[in-house]
Parts: sequence; C-alpha cells; structure tokens
Amino acid sequence: MKDIELLDDLVYAFLFIDSSLACLSFFTTQDGSSFFFEYLLILILIYLLPIYDNVRVLVSVIAINLVTTFAVISLTGHEIAWQDQYDIVLFYLICLVIIFSRRHLALSFARIRMNLRSSNELFHQRSRTDVLTGLLNREALREDFEQYLGNPVCTMICDIDKFKFFNDTYGHGQGDKILSGISHTFSRVFQDDFIYRYGGDEFLVLSFKNQPAFQKDVERFRQALKKQHFAGLDRQPTISGGYTWGLCTSADELRKMFALADQFLYQAKESGRNRVHYEIFDSGKAEKGLHEIRAQLDKSS
Repeated sequence: MKDIELLDDLVYAFLFIDSSLACLSFFTTQDGSSFFFEYLLILILIYLLPIYDNVRVLVSVIAINLVTTFAVISLTGHEIAWQDQYDIVLFYLICLVIIFSRRHLALSFARIRMNLRSSNELFHQRSRTDVLTGLLNREALREDFEQYLGNPVCTMICDIDKFKFFNDTYGHGQGDKILSGISHTFSRVFQDDFIYRYGGDEFLVLSFKNQPAFQKDVERFRQALKKQHFAGLDRQPTISGGYTWGLCTSADELRKMFALADQFLYQAKESGRNRVHYEIFDSGKAEKGLHEIRAQLDKSS
C-alpha cells in the first residue's frame, strides 16, 4: 500500500514539473509567431492522461501551470495577443470538460462492470444452490466433479428414514421443514465439507478429511439430530447413511465410490435404520454392486 501511495506521489510530482515546463515552449517560438500551438500540444499530453483521480490534483496542476506561464511571460516581456488569451481560457475549459466527462464515463462503466459481475456471480451461485435446503445441487456436483479427482475423499450418501411417512402424516409442508432443518444441521456440522442435495430426501457429503476426523463429524451430526427440535412432530426424524473413503484416481472411481456408499446406505436400512455403515473403498465390491443394480434394472424392464 505504501509503495502504491509513493508511486502516486511521484506521478503527481512529475505532472507538476511537466506542467510548469510547458511554458518553456515560449523560448522555441519564432519571433512574430504565436506560442500557443506548441504550448497546446504539450498541455494536451499532460492534461488528457487518464490518471487524474480527484479534483484537487487537477486544480493544483492547472494552477502551477498558470502561475509558471504568466511568470515566464512577465520575465521575458512576451506580449500575448488577445486571441491567445482567449484560446488559453477556452483550452482549459475544453480540457476540463473532457477530463471530467471521461472520468464520469470511466466510473459509470466501472460500476456497470461491477454490477454485471455481481449479478453473474449471484446467478451462478443460485444455479448451484437448492432453493429449499440451501445446499449444493446436482449442477454444482457436475461442476465440482474434477476437484475430487486425484485426492483422498470420504464419500457419504444418506437419507431420511421413512420420509414418506412424514409427508403422508404431516403433509408436504412439514416434510419441507424437516428437509430444511436437517440440511441446516448438515451445514453446521460438516461446515468444511461439500454437502449436496442428491435428490428428494437424499444427501451426499464429500470431504477431504481423513476417515477418523470424518467419523467424528458423522457422530456429531447424529447426536445433533437427536437433540434437534421439530415442532408439531410426534416422532423424531432419523438418518441412515453409508460412506466409504479412499484415493479417488478417476471420474469412474468416484462414481464407484458413490455406488459403494449407496450400498452401505441400504445395509444401514436393512439393519434397522438410524445408523451409518462405512468401509474403506473397494473397487471390486463397488463394481459388483453396480452389476447387481444393472441386473435388477434389466429384470424390471
């Protein structure tokens, strides 16, 4: 910051010097000729530089130039024709109009660019966010996919136990409140991780933590959910989930991690719900699960 301020001071100092030296064009003017042409060219270069950021600097530069100019004229006894006096005044007025107009346009364009950038960022953020839960959505998952490749990742898929019961018993409005409340708990506990609404009442959590640290967060989440109050419910919502962890070497490997975590989710459901099953990533086990899913889909079709 100090270096920038020093640079600004040097720039302004050179402007003052250049402005005061502009009047030396008198000494290069032929006898009987108007000094104004050379004087005008030099000052145009000085005053129209795009570096004036405040009125005080501009007024100071003009004042120094005028004082120096009339001092040289007085010392040399140079006579100024009334046309030259008129041209000097007109020249300063034109320069001032151009400088302030250009500065106004530059500031306007800067504001427009900032507003457009903010609008684009807001639009992009909204396109990545699920409206109901405030979590990341599937579009965000597609965009973020590459950041997980080549890294050790914990992958957890979970859903709300018997969510259809809550919707059918208490209505979809209450179901939305449950989704929103549980999503808030996810965000609070897994605040350093990436949480996606995977679909319906399913959630996907991706984390770069090691397994022991991630497991602590899973337990913190389960304890927090037990204590969370849901108004108007006679039954506390619970979560079942499954997760796996390992080095994600490719996009296909990450999809297999999703599939394996999904298998562990169903194991948790079959074991009585309200629990999380986990196991280190095994590509062969994940591939077997994918084949079973494809076989079931083929039979159903």
